[in-house]
Amino acid sequence: MKLPKNSTHIISTSELQKNIFRLINLFMGFTAILDDNETFLDSFKSSPLFQQYSNLFEEEFSKLILDIAINTRVLDDLIINSKKGVNLSKFNGSEIIGILDEEEFFSPREAINKIIHSTYIGHDIRNESPKPYYMPSLHLLGKKGKKEWTTEVFLIPFCKVLYDFALKNEKISL
Repeated sequence: MKLPKNSTHIISTSELQKNIFRLINLFMGFTAILDDNETFLDSFKSSPLFQQYSNLFEEEFSKLILDIAINTRVLDDLIINSKKGVNLSKFNGSEIIGILDEEEFFSPREAINKIIHSTYIGHDIRNESPKPYYMPSLHLLGKKGKKEWTTEVFLIPFCKVLYDFALKNEKISL
């Protein structure tokens, strides 16, 4: 038996893409359940699945967002250090990613760092108006040194940029 060779972290861009897809669908599915105006789901809402839905949502959400953030950050670091592929900074400015301390920001890496280093992560999954304009977002709180920060990350443009990043780098070997 051979010992495994020493290597860098191995990041599967296809698994990253699937997790981004899962995260968007998790939010969109929960919204569809909440916005069930046809009352189709009423007869099912007493089942254990729907009774536990919010707990299952929170667990899956936390697992996915951390997995996506950490794997994207590691992939970006590998690309920067190897000088192969397209690093995440090339996607700065392509979409508004969110709001940091009341200022718009366009850096997906900044959003990833905020997710990884946040001391609180929440989400906004619906708007209470009759015809909501729906933009799911993440709400993050944290500290850098003694300075506290607050960030809102818009999920759809954030996921779009990360998916494009993973797609652009799926053929490189690091």
